[in-house]
Amino acid sequence: MNGAESLVRTLVAGGVNVCFANPGTSEMHFVAALDSVPEMRAVLGLFEGVVTGAADGYGRIAGKPAATLLHLGPGLGNGLANLHNARRAHTPVVNVVGDHATYHKQYDAPLDSDIEAVAGSLQGWVRRSATTAEVGADAAAAVAAARAHPGRVATLILPADASWGDGGLPVASGPPPPPAAVTGTTVKAIAEVLRSGEPAALLAGGPAGREAGLRALSRIAAATGARPLIETFPARLERGAGLPAIDRLAYLAELAVAQLDGVAHVILAGAKAPVSFFAYPGKPSVLAPDGAQVHTLAELDHDVVGAGKHVSVLAVEVLQTGLWRQHRQLALDRHHLGVAPQRHGPKPGTVDDDRLRYGCQDVRPVDEGLGDKTDSAPIEIRLQFGEKDRRFYQQRLVEKTWCRVMLERQSLERFPGRDQPRRELDDDIEIV
Repeated sequence: MNGAESLVRTLVAGGVNVCFANPGTSEMHFVAALDSVPEMRAVLGLFEGVVTGAADGYGRIAGKPAATLLHLGPGLGNGLANLHNARRAHTPVVNVVGDHATYHKQYDAPLDSDIEAVAGSLQGWVRRSATTAEVGADAAAAVAAARAHPGRVATLILPADASWGDGGLPVASGPPPPPAAVTGTTVKAIAEVLRSGEPAALLAGGPAGREAGLRALSRIAAATGARPLIETFPARLERGAGLPAIDRLAYLAELAVAQLDGVAHVILAGAKAPVSFFAYPGKPSVLAPDGAQVHTLAELDHDVVGAGKHVSVLAVEVLQTGLWRQHRQLALDRHHLGVAPQRHGPKPGTVDDDRLRYGCQDVRPVDEGLGDKTDSAPIEIRLQFGEKDRRFYQQRLVEKTWCRVMLERQSLERFPGRDQPRRELDDDIEIV
């Protein structure tokens, strides 16, 4: 078995079974090896930017790395823009970059370049296989590096003679280690900030853009009144019926400043502190309000979703204790109820069907609990309406004075589109 085949078989053993390729002369033995391993699917790209862009998109959706096959340093350079996007999104990608034979490097051929320097700009994992015998182990290390949480770009440089030489051995790579757990002390500290009643924004990124993370964010927002936001360019953001519709932090600095206006705390979960994309004369680079405290719940290399679930368990206790009654009016403020507060009710203390939908959209039915460690502590929210709004909300919500507001997909059907003017409720809202 030559080095190229040992590389392909090692990739397949590590769960990498798609290769987007734009090969050249130095990679021909790898191309031949693709035919000998039917488990690997090869996809030709006519430009390196297409190859790296496809690998980035594949990794974001599949949740596992694809391989790229690129021709020497110039080929890697041509694909660098989308590899930059992959680096920013922490997408797992395994680059295989062909190079001149080891004994030919000394002649400085026209396409010779410093591949390590180009690959190093991606701040990922880089290694060069020196011999055929090393290719399998190096490929397994590349797969492991790409799959390590939260994901990164790994680049393996494959000299032509290491590729065509005999003596290659495939090597199996083990499963990636789980992400680090956030400490209980950190979770409790963030929960206390959220339960303090002071205006807070929760900026999340990474895996928090998927269903489990979105539900945890929405549950926290419904319980504490915090303003949930997703980073401006998330790696992946799930949408659809029954999922919480959480706004992204705006791209334009002035709009992002408006989203964060008035908050006293910015809590980060898998996201960086918000800054403007470019500098502008007379404009701040930091988007958080002056004096706002920035707290980190979880870095990207932590279990972001798990941390969010733990915080939601503690924060949602507000709904079961007298703390909610103390902060009820605060939660009704336009800054504290709803994921898009400025679009859902212009006046503090105003509650309408849109606000109920967005502000309470992740409270589970009482007979289902909240899952995980909270099955023994089911949550139920009831709203008692004043006489003047009884008929209006009977039509909008249920055929009773008392209304259960729940977040399961079926409950969203109770909130049809509004076609009547907004109204204020009497101050007889009770949370039990």
